[in-house]
Amino acid sequence: GDGANFEDLTYEVYGPHGVALLVEVSTDNRNRTASDVRHAFDKFDGNLGSSGAVAWLFERRAVGQCSRSLRQKFLRPRGSRPNRAQH
Repeated sequence: GDGANFEDLTYEVYGPHGVALLVEVSTDNRNRTASDVRHAFDKFDGNLGSSGAVAWLFERRAVGQCSRSLRQKFLRPRGSRPNRAQH
């Protein structure tokens, strides 16, 4: 078949207020995924760390997954504006 080759990657990220995060992904396009992860964290005052920046802080205890609707909410196409409800 025409199956894509997926690879697992781990991004070391600083979230808002300097919170350290490890983001694990499976992707068929390393460059697009790096750009998407960078964009998602840039929107919320985070950034990608260099290799080894935060991994030493972690010991695997659990795995969390993000639903499609949550991913779509936070990973909007570039240039689109958030649809925020008025409070």
